[in-house]
Amino acid sequence: MVALLVLAAALTAQQVPAQYEKPTGYLSDFAHVVDAADADAIEQYASSLRTSTGAEVALVTVRSLNGEPVEDFANNLYRKWGIGQKGANEGLLILLAIDDRKSRVEVGYGLEPILTDGYVGSVQRQIRPELREGKYGAALRKALEAFGAKIQQAKGTLSSEVPAEGRAGPPRVQIPGRFLMLLLIVVVLFLFFSGGGGGRRGGGGVFWPGPFLGGGGGFGGSSGGGWGSGGGGGGSFGGFGGGDSGGGGSSSDW
Repeated sequence: MVALLVLAAALTAQQVPAQYEKPTGYLSDFAHVVDAADADAIEQYASSLRTSTGAEVALVTVRSLNGEPVEDFANNLYRKWGIGQKGANEGLLILLAIDDRKSRVEVGYGLEPILTDGYVGSVQRQIRPELREGKYGAALRKALEAFGAKIQQAKGTLSSEVPAEGRAGPPRVQIPGRFLMLLLIVVVLFLFFSGGGGGRRGGGGVFWPGPFLGGGGGFGGSSGGGWGSGGGGGGSFGGFGGGDSGGGGSSSDW
């Protein structure tokens, strides 16, 4: 009996159409409805969320479910891809079936205490206006950011996503500091040329401030961070970690 159950589970996990066998990134836009700007923002956010919390999010669009219940389609896809780290099972699947006008959010075991069915359903209702307007990328971003904030809050990492706001001090100090160095050079040169025998101090007086004017050390450059434009952030997508789901989550339509 146990062997039959294992075999049935294995067969169920294989019931994924061939074109959906593998994810193309955190976002797998099989329906081709998400523009480049939204796709880039989604990839960066999902990558940073994984880095800061360990949670893995897959966002998927398909054109049609071909008559399959959205719950079965999502659960089979979730298990086939192994969303979430193995053992922790902190994965999340956000699925849009465009022609069927259905959505499903599948939650891994490890995130179920954080992303309850009721909360997931409320987020799905919040993105209905964007879905009805055909703004699928915006809808996915809105859902992802809502779930991401909830996960970060639960794990105590929310404040770590806002690190750069208080760094306006150094640039304000840097400009007057250079003027101060320039003034110092003028004073040193004045003393050098008017002091008579100051030859032994000449070279040091002229070149000593140079490193400060070169912008080296702690004040130059930008720290970047995970939220910049382009492909920055948490690194390239390398697949999911082998997590599992027990069918928790919520389905909706628009």
